[in-house]
Amino acid sequence: SDAERDGDPIEANCLGRFFNRSNLDPPLLLGSIKRNLGYTEGAAGVAALIKVAMCMYHRGIIANIQFTSLNPKTDAQKYNLHIFQNFVPFPSVSNNENLAIGVDSFETGAIFVFLNRQQLQEQINAFLTEQTSPRLSIISRPTKPLAQKICFVFSGQGSQWWAMGRQLYENEPLFNKWIHLIDGEMTKINKGEWRLLEELIEKKTEQESRINDTNIAQPPLFAIQVALAALLVCW
Repeated sequence: SDAERDGDPIEANCLGRFFNRSNLDPPLLLGSIKRNLGYTEGAAGVAALIKVAMCMYHRGIIANIQFTSLNPKTDAQKYNLHIFQNFVPFPSVSNNENLAIGVDSFETGAIFVFLNRQQLQEQINAFLTEQTSPRLSIISRPTKPLAQKICFVFSGQGSQWWAMGRQLYENEPLFNKWIHLIDGEMTKINKGEWRLLEELIEKKTEQESRINDTNIAQPPLFAIQVALAALLVCW
């Protein structure tokens, strides 16, 4: 899919920049559960944790099935990234060295880094009970008690359609305000290459619209959902 072609290299390159491995360092080994199970959406983080637990149990890195070639947008050589097509046993380490395995879960807002099965269990327990852990980085957690049952679900790409949100834009001042705020920020980010307001509001016909282009679709979806959430909170 377009989202996969664009999103996967972004995630891989972000990890590469974070770990900053040179060709003189041990390679950064990457894997994905997506090729085994397909898109698991909100369950992706849990599925990845299960895969890592199995890697620990079998003392090796599970192959990425159906992998044939790397997306050219992935800077594998620059960041020393390696993706395996066969099962690879864990390398031997001395007594004072550890093997580290991490799970980046953009769905749950957490990054798990652990060295063995015991630490994996400790971090899962810490995440579920909202406790701190020295090897667990929590990017976000719910701020409302679950008993209040308040939840905003933001969709991904695919739900866009031409002229979406126009009635709210025309009739709800708060919604209008947020669309304009986000339009200003988006224009700064893309350096005026295209404008959110033009694609979302000003295009007169569906034939003119670029709302289904991958690089256009996601910002309007983000803007619509943020503005709608602000409106619902106000109500």
